Amino acid sequence: MVVDELRPYGFNGCGFVGDYKLMLDATEATPLNQVGFGYILQGYDGTYNDEVMNVFDPGFEKRADNIAKSMVDKYADNPHVMGWSFDNEPPANNNMLKACLTTDKYDPKTAYNYYTAWAWFKQRHGENATINDITPKDKMDWVEFTYDIYLNICVTAFRKYDQNHLIFGPKLDKPNQGSFRGLSKWVDVVCYDYYGNAWTAEHSQMDSFYRWSGRPLINAEWYCKGADAVNDETGLTNFSGVGYQATTQVGRGHYYQNFVINMLESKAFIGWHWFRYIDNPGVNKFDEGADTNANKGLYTNFYTPWTELLSQMKLINENVYSMMDYFDEK
Repeated sequence: MVVDELRPYGFNGCGFVGDYKLMLDATEATPLNQVGFGYILQGYDGTYNDEVMNVFDPGFEKRADNIAKSMVDKYADNPHVMGWSFDNEPPANNNMLKACLTTDKYDPKTAYNYYTAWAWFKQRHGENATINDITPKDKMDWVEFTYDIYLNICVTAFRKYDQNHLIFGPKLDKPNQGSFRGLSKWVDVVCYDYYGNAWTAEHSQMDSFYRWSGRPLINAEWYCKGADAVNDETGLTNFSGVGYQATTQVGRGHYYQNFVINMLESKAFIGWHWFRYIDNPGVNKFDEGADTNANKGLYTNFYTPWTELLSQMKLINENVYSMMDYFDEK
């Protein structure tokens, strides 16, 4: 079982894309904590894109309730559940206000965005406001307003069925201040896919995330690839993905150690989820094509462990709490 394989290396949780129901329903209860994950915003009426979040449509509230009920199901009192998260990397950018102000007001899929945006905008700038009156502050505040509505609906739905577990909210991946401010009063922990793409994490950026939200952070997705994994036997190319690339598997482990230490030193991060369990394969190992096969996993795409990586991870995982105490005392 996966749990039995990973526990000796100091891992103690299953991340957002893990099949939490499969693991929780196993004959023997897993000692790893689980995070339940589902999609609420994404795919709603086909209007989800990089600039429009269709959270103002009354139907969105019903969708959130249905999905929250399905996700929580029989797990509201389960001690192995840490909390609930929903949606992967939703939009958060300075074009969102203009996109809603200029969307099709006659299309029932976008009309709520149009009329809500104009009512909000005219309240700020008067009845004669035009697109040209948009300010940088408006752009940020609209993102915050949208996220506040979005999280209010989703969290209210989850709290209807579960009063016991944490709310992690959506997995963010864009450093937009408005999104952090908008979710700050609704989530217990902010989840952010923080890669950094450097040997060390950027403390100033992590500090900004914490100040904007006032909440601790979980690095919800990150990894490092190894150049030595690229060969004919693995079928890997390492072309895909935004993660850092080290020379060897030992180097991947050293990267993990260094990045974890940096996150702990920041005092903003309280956890992290490595992406992925296995390298990027297709269903039949190679059928995703050369451009998508990458060394992201703890295991190869033939389900054998990258032992040199895991041994380095073990060293840091088993000493996390003592390191936290050390940085707290500094």
